[in-house]
Amino acid sequence: MKFRIFFIIIFCFLANVTKADEVFFTKDRCLQIKSTIQNLILTSDRQWEKLLPNPSNKNVALELSWTMNLAENYSNIYSFFCTKK
Repeated sequence: MKFRIFFIIIFCFLANVTKADEVFFTKDRCLQIKSTIQNLILTSDRQWEKLLPNPSNKNVALELSWTMNLAENYSNIYSFFCTKK
């Protein structure tokens, strides 16, 4: 059992070392993330318009909350990995 755990740890280490020079957040990928954020913001605007006439509609409120949380998460990823410091 100890040998298997040791082998898995060594394998994970070597797999990470061999791909260490690969950049995951390329410029194209960052542009795709930015486009996704913009689409999520536009979607949340449409959901706000659906929610305003009937504020007690829980399904629309839940969709709006989910969309805004997703946009926030993508924004955090974009600001951390795609902006120059």
